[in-house]
Amino acid sequence: MRNRRLPYERIHAAFFLAATGIFLLLVSPGLLTEGMFLDGLWYSSIADNLSSDLSRLWHLSYTNTINTEFYSHPPLAIWLESLWFAVLGEAFWVEKLCSFFSIVLAASVLVLIWKQLGFEMKYSFLPLFFLVLVPDISWAATNNMLENTMMIFVLLTVLFMLKSYDGKRKWLFVLLSSLTLFLSFMTKGFTGLYTLAFPFCMWLVRREETFMKMFCDTLWILLLFMLWFTLMVTLSDSAQTYFRNYFTLVLNGVEVRTVSSRFTIIYKFVSQLLPSVCILIMFVLYGIKLRKNGFRKEKNLFRKEKNGIKIHKSLDLSVVFMLLALCGVVPVMLSLKQRGFYVLTVYPFCAIAFSVLVLSNVKKMFEIWSDRTKNIIFALSLFLFVSGIAANVFNFGRIGRDETKIEDMKVILRKVGRGDVVSVPLSMRREYSLYGYYYRYGKVSLTHLEMGHEWLLLDDGNDFEAMRLDTLYVPEDLPTKRYRLYRLKR
Repeated sequence: MRNRRLPYERIHAAFFLAATGIFLLLVSPGLLTEGMFLDGLWYSSIADNLSSDLSRLWHLSYTNTINTEFYSHPPLAIWLESLWFAVLGEAFWVEKLCSFFSIVLAASVLVLIWKQLGFEMKYSFLPLFFLVLVPDISWAATNNMLENTMMIFVLLTVLFMLKSYDGKRKWLFVLLSSLTLFLSFMTKGFTGLYTLAFPFCMWLVRREETFMKMFCDTLWILLLFMLWFTLMVTLSDSAQTYFRNYFTLVLNGVEVRTVSSRFTIIYKFVSQLLPSVCILIMFVLYGIKLRKNGFRKEKNLFRKEKNGIKIHKSLDLSVVFMLLALCGVVPVMLSLKQRGFYVLTVYPFCAIAFSVLVLSNVKKMFEIWSDRTKNIIFALSLFLFVSGIAANVFNFGRIGRDETKIEDMKVILRKVGRGDVVSVPLSMRREYSLYGYYYRYGKVSLTHLEMGHEWLLLDDGNDFEAMRLDTLYVPEDLPTKRYRLYRLKR
């Protein structure tokens, strides 16, 4: 007898495959290729340094000439990444895999939040799908951003807060919430604390408990967070020194400007959500069409009082998570030092907000589709998934960005010894990625502060003779495209 249920179950698997396949295709140009965004390059070099001596947890360093003492961020993400280097070695793909699997783990926690809210697990592909549609997610997955790790702890904080509403073992989950909030802070600092606003967002929409109860629950989490931090700096003098330097840098960084308007981050946030908004509009129009054809809108998407959550309208839950996302975005406006990836961790909450709005229409859509349609979609989804894997295998070892820099560097590093210091002219002092690549690949430190080292590196824009360096250095005959290496005269 034919199994009539199989196509219905298969359609859910199809969308899981499709979301995974799309993600793999989006990351394929950068996941297993060489080349990385500057910040991620720095973090990987610092983590690689730490992996050689894991006892120096509070004594991070970059190169022998730049950031010999690193205090720019809390160290947790770098600690975790150093374990990857300690186990897998120094291959270029180590930090890439660490970055990728951080996003995968965060997506897994997102699915657990979906389940905790009372939705069926077979529809958990929806928040994953909306998350994949955010361009910065696939970009961050291949560029080793600290926000990738922070996203895991931010989502865990919200998950444990939701579990605390259940009433069973409430204080255990309050304790766990404070711990993951502390780990969020230990990853990227104050930007990880916005999830403290989640109880307020829930109260604002639900109004099923008093303001004072909500405030006290939040205060408990905050006090426990402060307790974790106090214990750390009390028990470790090195931690105390590290955070003293970190807070000094944070205060000094308030005056740094990377944008001209405080609203730039809002623009970047909205622009990242445009693909998701387009899909959302399509589903809204589809829902209108369904209702015209006699399908009623599903009133209650939640199992009754499931897990202590008593919100019965999809719009209510959507508002809660969009409010939480804005709580992570708006504080960034206080500073003119803004980058789009600073708010990376809010997009999973936007994904939930959009998912609950389209869920009823997706269910109706699955009911209407024929078995043949579902099987075709499954086949296409499987093709997407296989294509995503194939694209990453095909791109393995290629150079994804900074091709000339990396190719010339590989030629030059065959000549320059591991651990050497190479002089560069003052005009190259802002080629920060160049500093990063040479140290990440060969532990070679570049410096523009002094000449006279055995090696000198110039690019095509530097006139060797006009700089009057020909009395000190002689050129090396190397097949490079842009950068030229010179050796000190003996």
